Amino acid sequence: MRVIIHRLARRDFVRAMEYYKKRSRVAVPGWIEELDAGIDLIRQFPGGMPEMEPGVRRLILKRYPYCLIYTLQDNTAVIVAVVHQRRKRRYWKRRLSES
Repeated sequence: MRVIIHRLARRDFVRAMEYYKKRSRVAVPGWIEELDAGIDLIRQFPGGMPEMEPGVRRLILKRYPYCLIYTLQDNTAVIVAVVHQRRKRRYWKRRLSES
């Protein structure tokens, strides 16, 4: 399974990384590792995460309060957002038409 990250999901990730960098430099490597682990899990079990709504799945990260929102298209998982669990969650919906 191929995994691609939407350009705005990359921005979500970078913004979170900048936040963690200001708070603790130790947290940044863990944040990167957590995202990599999430991508690997999606790659191995693309249909294994629950659907939030038809065609949209969510992987909750274990060590950080974020989740990866993604869709499956043919043999590709498209991560459309990296969402903080306590913030406005539906802002990413307009990205679905771009992926």
